[in-house]
Amino acid sequence: MRFMLLMLQLLGLLLLLAGGVQSVYCPAGCTCLERTVRCIRAKLSAVPKLPQDTQTLDLRFNHIEELPANAFSGLAQLTTLFLNDNELAYLQDGALNGLTALRFVYLNNNRLSRLPATIFQRMPRLEAIFLENNDIWQLPAGLFDNLPRLNRLIMYNNKLTQLPVDGFNRLNNLKRLRLDGNAIDCNCGVYSLWRRWHLDVQRQLVSISLTCAAPQMLQNQGFSSLGEHHFKCAKPQFLVAPQDAQVAAGEQVELSCEVTGLPRPQITWMHNTQELGLEEQAQAEILPSGSLLIRSADTSDMGIYQCIARNEMGALRSQPVRLVVNGGNHPLDSPIDARSNQVWADAGTPMHGATPLPSPLPSPPHFTHQPHDQIVALHGSGHVLLDCAASGWPQPDIQWFVNGRQLLQSTPSLQLQANGSLILLQPNQLSAGTYRCEARNSLGSVQATARIELKELPEILTAPQSQTIKLGKAFVLECDADGNPLPTIDWQLNGVPLPGNTPDLQLENENTELVVGAARQEHAGVYRCTAHNENGETSVEATIKVERSQSPPQLAIEPSNLVAITGTTIELPCQADQPEDGLQISWRHDGRLIDPNVQLAEKYQISGAGSLFVKNVTIPDGGRYECQLKNQFGRASASALVTIRNNVDLAPGDRYVRIAFAEAAKEIDLAINNTLDMLFSNRSDKAPPNYGELLRVFRFPTGEARQLARAAEIYERTLVNIRKHVQEGDNLTMKSEEYEFRDLLSREHLHLVAELSGCMEHREMPNCTDMCFHSRYRSIDGTCNNLQHPTWGASLTAFRRLAPPIYENGFSMPVGWTKGMLYSGHAKPSARLVSTSLVATKEITPDARITHMVMQWGQFLDHDLDHAIPSVSSESWDGIDCKKSCEMAPPCYPIEVPPNDPRVRNRRCIDVVRSSAICGSGMTSLFFDSVQHREQINQLTSYIDASQVYGYSTAFAQELRNLTSQEGLLRVGVHFPRQKDMLPFAAPQDGMDCRRNLDENTMSCFVSGDIRVNEQVGLLAMHTIWMREHNRIASKLKQINSHWDGDTLYQEARKIVGAQMQHITFKQWLPLIIGESGMEMMGEYQGYNPQLNPSIANEFATAALRFGHTIINPILHRLNETFQPIPQGHLLLHKAFFAPWRLAYEGGVDPLMRGFLAVPAKLKTPDQNLNTELTEKLFQTAHAVALDLAAINIQRGRDHGMPGYNVYRKLCNLTVAQDFEDLAGEISSAEIRQKMKELYGHPDNVDVWLGGILEDQVEGGKVGPLFQCLLVEQFRRLRDGDRLYYENPGVFSPEQLTQIKQANFGRVLCDVGDNFDQVTENVFILAKHQGGYKKCEDIIGINLYLWQECGRCNSPPAIFDSYIPQTYTKRSNRQKRDLGKENDEVATAESYDSPLESLYDVNEERVSGLEELIGSFQKELKKLHKKLRKLEDSCNSADSEPVAQVVQLAAAPPQLVSKPKRSHCVDDKGTTRLNNEVWSPDVCTKCNCFHGQVNCLRERCGEVSCPPGVDPLTPPEACCPHCPMVK
Repeated sequence: MRFMLLMLQLLGLLLLLAGGVQSVYCPAGCTCLERTVRCIRAKLSAVPKLPQDTQTLDLRFNHIEELPANAFSGLAQLTTLFLNDNELAYLQDGALNGLTALRFVYLNNNRLSRLPATIFQRMPRLEAIFLENNDIWQLPAGLFDNLPRLNRLIMYNNKLTQLPVDGFNRLNNLKRLRLDGNAIDCNCGVYSLWRRWHLDVQRQLVSISLTCAAPQMLQNQGFSSLGEHHFKCAKPQFLVAPQDAQVAAGEQVELSCEVTGLPRPQITWMHNTQELGLEEQAQAEILPSGSLLIRSADTSDMGIYQCIARNEMGALRSQPVRLVVNGGNHPLDSPIDARSNQVWADAGTPMHGATPLPSPLPSPPHFTHQPHDQIVALHGSGHVLLDCAASGWPQPDIQWFVNGRQLLQSTPSLQLQANGSLILLQPNQLSAGTYRCEARNSLGSVQATARIELKELPEILTAPQSQTIKLGKAFVLECDADGNPLPTIDWQLNGVPLPGNTPDLQLENENTELVVGAARQEHAGVYRCTAHNENGETSVEATIKVERSQSPPQLAIEPSNLVAITGTTIELPCQADQPEDGLQISWRHDGRLIDPNVQLAEKYQISGAGSLFVKNVTIPDGGRYECQLKNQFGRASASALVTIRNNVDLAPGDRYVRIAFAEAAKEIDLAINNTLDMLFSNRSDKAPPNYGELLRVFRFPTGEARQLARAAEIYERTLVNIRKHVQEGDNLTMKSEEYEFRDLLSREHLHLVAELSGCMEHREMPNCTDMCFHSRYRSIDGTCNNLQHPTWGASLTAFRRLAPPIYENGFSMPVGWTKGMLYSGHAKPSARLVSTSLVATKEITPDARITHMVMQWGQFLDHDLDHAIPSVSSESWDGIDCKKSCEMAPPCYPIEVPPNDPRVRNRRCIDVVRSSAICGSGMTSLFFDSVQHREQINQLTSYIDASQVYGYSTAFAQELRNLTSQEGLLRVGVHFPRQKDMLPFAAPQDGMDCRRNLDENTMSCFVSGDIRVNEQVGLLAMHTIWMREHNRIASKLKQINSHWDGDTLYQEARKIVGAQMQHITFKQWLPLIIGESGMEMMGEYQGYNPQLNPSIANEFATAALRFGHTIINPILHRLNETFQPIPQGHLLLHKAFFAPWRLAYEGGVDPLMRGFLAVPAKLKTPDQNLNTELTEKLFQTAHAVALDLAAINIQRGRDHGMPGYNVYRKLCNLTVAQDFEDLAGEISSAEIRQKMKELYGHPDNVDVWLGGILEDQVEGGKVGPLFQCLLVEQFRRLRDGDRLYYENPGVFSPEQLTQIKQANFGRVLCDVGDNFDQVTENVFILAKHQGGYKKCEDIIGINLYLWQECGRCNSPPAIFDSYIPQTYTKRSNRQKRDLGKENDEVATAESYDSPLESLYDVNEERVSGLEELIGSFQKELKKLHKKLRKLEDSCNSADSEPVAQVVQLAAAPPQLVSKPKRSHCVDDKGTTRLNNEVWSPDVCTKCNCFHGQVNCLRERCGEVSCPPGVDPLTPPEACCPHCPMVK
């Protein structure tokens, strides 16, 4: 019975524990949403217990003073940690242990004075560290090592004075470093940072903020203005290095070591791996030159010596050298090895300072030095010397054996020395073993063995740093070590062990930190830290110097001007930069001394730090206050003006600014974080999301773009909150909603709101002074194209406007926001109703002339020109989810679904989120002096510059590049069978994950220069083609100009790719869109016009360029090499969205490209506008409402404030319609005009996009008159306003421009498609209109040899006058040669792009007509064999005749003696092979014919070891076996 009761109790306990594990825990005072825990202002003093799946932890504005070790244990998924605005003063070593996924850590606005050296170790994903506004005064060495992804390090406003040498040099991904606000001494620590930055070829991408405070000559000088001449720093270098030497006992010897370096290096000498203690060896002296002088050598001085030079820039070690001392008892000891690379004296010749040696007598070898067993530190930084020297005559030959195997030559880890010794470089576990030294001559041999054992001696992780400390200042020495077992730490000062804690010296954190609160003279000396465990000990030293200040005091914190309100208390700060005895602090008000002991104590108070508090201020308390510091060496002072205001002077909203901003920041950030969680969190435990969410993922702004949009939203929300507080808290004389914000806020507080939100940061002007770059190449972000207006056309700038926008409140509220509001006497119809009534169609009519490629190029081009940044949150500021609500709540702007909708019956709306606004527009314009309408942000550059390939920001462009080599290439991804390079996969942290339905797809998204690359598979194919084209051009330029570096190759290839896109767009695509009349409106190119702003017009992006939606075919055709459907069939458009796997696994890019150039586009007719694939099935899934592209286009126009159709008709000199019959000239269908009247009521009310697409197309074009006008206006600006437009003289040389004008997209497909062999000459026109398809070899392309850099030549080389080698393949020229003539030549390797290019030309299938060529080759081969036999017979018959006759015979037929330049081969099967032909006899072998010689390479397979029960398999078409995956 008792046993059963115990079992029941145990079962209950287990159930209780199980329930506890399953429950979701949220700390008290915190809010937990999915994987985000926010504990803002929760009055926490320690880190609470947290859910282990937390990804974002916000602990801001609490009272946490210290973080113990393992404070965040178990939070392995944490990516973002907010600890700013606490009271943190101390981080224990290991406080952040276990945060292996951490990407962002915020420690700013605390009281940290130092950081443990290993605090950021084992955080390989860390991207940003924020440490600004702390009291950090020292950075330990190695603090920022092992942070490969760190790109932002913010440390301004600390107390740093020194930077560790090489402290930042391992941050290879660093993009921004802020050290301003620190009194930094620009010494060698700064020099190492400067040199790293200066040598970085990408330094223009790295921003470093730092201002020198010392030395005096560099005071207030910025980092970027520093030069090499400002620093006196150089690493040690040998002028004279020590050499091996021998000397007779009792003689003097000097081992040379002369070193240069700045500061002057300190020299130390090592004797037999131990530092030479000169105080113990009076006969040894280090000379001023650095050489070692031994006055009277004896046998104890024999051994290996090494000279070490150290300064602030590093340490330099000489090669170990040997000193041999010959005593009287060993006259033959150690004659110098004849194999040595050193200069040795002959054994019989006396050296300088040495006595003559007697003639040697033959003797067998015997050791003078031999190796001994050693225990070596496993992770030690030094080398291990195994000494081996032998005497004998003849001189013994020394050989080494490692674990029984002879070491014949040096290896990277084992270095044989000329003197016979062996050095183990950086020993590791593999270095353990038996080492045998064998000395042998003709009279015998000897051997000596040493055993090397590696133990894990304590490894010093953080070493104390030598410092010079001001008297009275605190300092900390850190010393941490690792090992197994964990070592203990002991300290010594000047050789005396420190007993433990004293009142002024504390040992903390298990003795790893030695803290001195106030330095005194007795604290100066050499501190030795020793880490020891059972394996041994390791020590390191640091020297502390304490100096007394002998200068006047300096102010660290000065008072500043302020405005105060009557009745409040003010603080005027004043603090010396360092505390010192006898320092006096005094205050004066308007010249009169303030003495709280004499005057009213309740009025004034001076704090211990020096700040003055003035309580209950009144108007007379205003004036100038001066603080004065005084010591025995002088004084320092500073003053500030205090202005006192009455309460009545305040604007109504001024008192609410900070609380309103705090609320706004919290609301916006919560909405953004909720959006981020919704879009990017791991959804493995949820149902697959709808494609609307995927669309948001791909269009969600990143980095700088998101910060810009967030700033505007916070600013706008702050102003709204201020109005709310005024309404609730004040009895105003007028209705508060009638207040303008200029009435609610004073100018100063409006400025404060702008600064708090960050709404001013985007207004910084770019630096365009590097004309060596800007005169030749485009910047990635589009800046500095127009040198008078550097931001015209740049990314992350506002759209341009052709006409003033229409907003309901005049500057920001979109049309339709207010229910019941009338326009021209009529309500705006629902965008969805317009779509279903006028736009949607199920019928498709093929176009008779243009291909579907016109549509695909248009989308690809659009993604080069514009992308309006969507709101950074899809949740309203008040917490309303835009997907779940139909309320008009910023940024939600839903489309109303009308009653009786043909499809949508389960919801009242289709969710749409507003585009973000640029700071300084809409509500945020209030700060910028005049109210400006809300203007959207263009994330991309406006120019046709291939930004969809290369990116729109410098940081993004760098991520897309292959920086592992100097070849100028873009990154590529994994290889798929029978396909060329594919785009790289997106990184998981980018949030782009196409694997949303694992039953259908397990492939990640691809990444390219535009974030929408994965939207549909045809677009993805275009991105892949142009990535390959860049790499093809860069590789070819590398062959032509092998001296070009990676940056030059990248920029030149990028420039050519951009020029090709411009030429294809303006000369081949645009004429088909705007027709001949539109091209006449454009006019001929007259040159660059710097007064023309090329920025994208909002109307162009939001309306005109979206004409392309009307020519989209609902099916993406996929065709094979014979233009027949591929086995997987064609692809319905709605199945092509976010499906990158279809490109990789269903034929690659070729089938899609063939479909685009072979299949007609959809014809737009009055009643066939957008197919229902776009209006009823866009991004559909079973669990969500499919979107409607037409309705979204209309709603987006209203969001952007687009005026009505009539406004733009007037702008384009078309008739302004008074009624709908006035539109008959452009919209011929009476039925369409009647529907427009029923929906809109008046022509002024018509949305511009709708009116534009309903117009009849102009002759020869694909748009109506209005869109023709808008397109011409924009494309003229893109051409004439682009300083680097390809036809602008000087952008390319005349010869290069001729080549660019031969650019053809069909040629690009031939060059980089997987297996394209025929295309049309113009891919935008159906084949039947241009004589059918052409072979690729007949399509002309760009000859890149015109980009050859000719050194000092001022003109192309002479070869260009007659012949220019081609850089693209023209097969027809090779096949059309007459091969029947005896002297004709067959193409050699020089006529191909590479020796193996013929692999693509003459493959195993062979080209048409190859049989006839083989017959010709065989006839030619028989003739050559016949001539060869005649020559051999002649030579044989000449053997018995005079030599002169042989010469005559050899000279008679010179054409037979000279080696043929071109010849064929016959393989082992008797098949004749072309010169340079490559073939594969089997899957493991590849053969090549080169000038009659067959060369074959066979792949060797390594050993395959599979798990038990698994046999290796060799797949078809594979050479080597592998282990199959076991599921």
